[in-house]
Amino acid sequence: MPSSPPAHPAETPRVLIIRRRDVGDVLLLASTLYDLKAQWPTAKIALLVDRSCSEAARLHGTLDQLLVFPTRLPQWPGFWQTLRRSGFTHVLDLDNTAPSAGVTWLTRAPHRATWERPPRRVRFGRVYHHITRLPTMGNGRHLTDDYGAAMGAWGVERRSANHRIHPRARDLDRARSLVAGPQLRVGVHVGTRSPTLAWPAERFARLCDRLQDERDAQVFLLGGRRESRVIEKIRSQAETHLTRLDPQLTLGELGAVISQLDLLVCHDSDAMLLAAAVGTPVVALYGSQDATIRRPPGSAHAVLRPQSPCTCAATGQMPASCIKSDPHQSYCVRRLDEATVFDAVVSQLSQHRPSA
Repeated sequence: MPSSPPAHPAETPRVLIIRRRDVGDVLLLASTLYDLKAQWPTAKIALLVDRSCSEAARLHGTLDQLLVFPTRLPQWPGFWQTLRRSGFTHVLDLDNTAPSAGVTWLTRAPHRATWERPPRRVRFGRVYHHITRLPTMGNGRHLTDDYGAAMGAWGVERRSANHRIHPRARDLDRARSLVAGPQLRVGVHVGTRSPTLAWPAERFARLCDRLQDERDAQVFLLGGRRESRVIEKIRSQAETHLTRLDPQLTLGELGAVISQLDLLVCHDSDAMLLAAAVGTPVVALYGSQDATIRRPPGSAHAVLRPQSPCTCAATGQMPASCIKSDPHQSYCVRRLDEATVFDAVVSQLSQHRPSA
């Protein structure tokens, strides 16, 4: 590993953060970006992502530059020239992969940092001036804690609890045309990170009916085209009218719509983190997956998990075999009944909208 240069920034630090994949992980960078700006107000901050995460990256108003990782060989010369022209002084590689190490090396930045977590080790350690060694997962640390620890390589303090992303004006205009009125507004987003983590459609239907009948709420069903079949199943089984919002909303428009809601019910998903980012309280439905690493930041949210140890549902109640050792192949979320979820929604609404 090269010797570590002094951490003091240049007069105008030019910082590149590499976090290519996962929309949720890109959204969770908000507090990291605020901390960098707080420590170095004149810094110019760039973010490198895959094209699939570029819209999420654009929601960060604190970014000065967005780079998209090349997917084809002819794109590399132009990308390399952009790296050189940008004159980055600091690179924070939060991917710790061979491609990200290559990009870090190409920048020739005098301050290059990454992280590692047991049992995974940094494969190209000589590329970096500083490697932050993190504890193993499952010890109560949130991903934003790890982001902050990695920045500590440059003496940047983690001081901001601000995880907010502010919707753009044009997205808010669209959102207000879709979600309006004095009624209590509750969103239900049915997207999941894995099909096994999905709460049954019939329970969503009963939950929506209770919210509309007993709380006089207007329920909005959210999800993209992939969720259309589930949403139609919920609507067909509900006894009350449920409003299905446009499945072709952009991520920015979806965030703006969620910002107009009083609460969002959802799975452990990117929509959950988007809601937290725009300041909407969340009731999140988890199975056996870790509820700490990527839980919605802040205190305004409720994360529901079935009690442990696991007592599996009857085989006939599960769509396929349950693999207990893999939280993304188990059906534990089905052990949450609609009464539990309804009570959590009512509790959250009473805290964040007392007149509800």
